[in-house]
Amino acid sequence: MVKTKVIFDTNVWVASIISGDSLHQKSIDLLEKYDSIIYLTEDIVSETITVLKRYGEVEKAKKFVDLIYSNSDFEVIAATDYYQDTLAYFLKSDDKHLSFVDMSLVVLSKKYKIESFDKKLRCILNK
Repeated sequence: MVKTKVIFDTNVWVASIISGDSLHQKSIDLLEKYDSIIYLTEDIVSETITVLKRYGEVEKAKKFVDLIYSNSDFEVIAATDYYQDTLAYFLKSDDKHLSFVDMSLVVLSKKYKIESFDKKLRCILNK
């Protein structure tokens, strides 16, 4: 088990919750790799429950919210903690492929390890 400050991207959470997802087992293995507090941003929480709802998994979305807000193993980072830095990065960037939320993860990667299945995001994080 790895002890580090880690943030998992929305795609990892969705894959871990939807058992039929092609990345389900990989996401479970990735989540189990870390033995530390798991950090999420408010944006990741919002994206995750939105995607789950679109898949018709409203109950799983509710359980996800209950889990992260009732368990001391999770810490949700307020958007106000990274919004201004993300906005500055967004305004400087000419990248057409990253969403604002992905850009927030690039900004947060200075303090946290970011785990994602998004190839474009990983490419930028690994520069």
